[in-house]
Amino acid sequence: MIAQGVGHLRGARSFFFDNACRQYPRYAALPLSPFLDPKHPVIGEHPLHRSSRALFPAHGLGQMAMNLAGDPLHRGAFLPQVVESSVPQPNHSMEQNQSSRTSTHARRHGLLLGLAAGDKNGGPIQMALCLAESLAEHRRFDLESIWQAYFQWWAREGFDTGPTAESVFRHVADGMPWKDAAGVVNAERGGQTVGCNPAHRASPLAMATFLMPGELSELAMREAALTHAHSLAGEVSAAVIELCRGLIDGLPWKAAIKSASASRTPEVAAALMLAEGHPLDDSGYSPEVLRAAVFFVDSSHDFSSALEASLKFAGPANYSPVLVGAIAGSRYGAESVCATHWPAQQIVERIRRLTDRLAGV
Repeated sequence: MIAQGVGHLRGARSFFFDNACRQYPRYAALPLSPFLDPKHPVIGEHPLHRSSRALFPAHGLGQMAMNLAGDPLHRGAFLPQVVESSVPQPNHSMEQNQSSRTSTHARRHGLLLGLAAGDKNGGPIQMALCLAESLAEHRRFDLESIWQAYFQWWAREGFDTGPTAESVFRHVADGMPWKDAAGVVNAERGGQTVGCNPAHRASPLAMATFLMPGELSELAMREAALTHAHSLAGEVSAAVIELCRGLIDGLPWKAAIKSASASRTPEVAAALMLAEGHPLDDSGYSPEVLRAAVFFVDSSHDFSSALEASLKFAGPANYSPVLVGAIAGSRYGAESVCATHWPAQQIVERIRRLTDRLAGV
């Protein structure tokens, strides 16, 4: 019933996504997710996760309309050493003491509160809350429940999902089975479905005490494939989940990075390990978003320094700051998230309740 009622409401936004996706031909022909029907072509993703709200400056995001002009869709490379000169360097030798002083529950809470603090548009945290609600209600990973939570939110008010997920939702609203839509969109986009929306939204998987560490990677891949057929989108999401879970469980920063890198593809492992000689890139291509996020958290001495440096780097693009918030929140704990970065109080309270439920408190 929802699908029949909302399909026509989304057409007005399609011109932005269709035009944007034609402007970024890079990163095509990467492997298809193994969790989708293999009959679909091998294709990649438009890496630019531009907010649909850029079309609506009256809604408080007029600054993002600048993405429609000139060549700011990809503003170029950013050398890490430039950032290092302005970011105080951390003392990693103190990491074990910092972890012991911050409780596991505070780090779990910090993940979701930090994500919300880094999300200046509001779409990623809403999808993360949908996932958290499904996990808390069922006390297990239920893929259909997760899909329904995402789709029902989108049907009511969805925004800032990125062009790939937006197209998937519109197809399902028009009557396409949800299990088929990601593969169809993948084909339509000609090899470009490697955006960062799955990595943004899936971090509550790391918070659920009833999900074992050994299953998180596969679950992240399955969750990503709901909207993003490209396996690399799932790989990046899995890397974020494993990194955050390691930090929540008390691993020091460098050990958590090493653990999260162990089973990843070379490109994703290189992003986690901050391979030398690779400049930071402010696009929405998910391995680059991950690389930038890890860089800013690695270079930080607290949550605020990591987030503020990433916000300055990203400008109006809602890419790396979302991951910086989740990762730094997992590293430093909820008490490190300054209230000036908090979302609306009702979201703060919802985050607190869901953190308790996912922990079984």
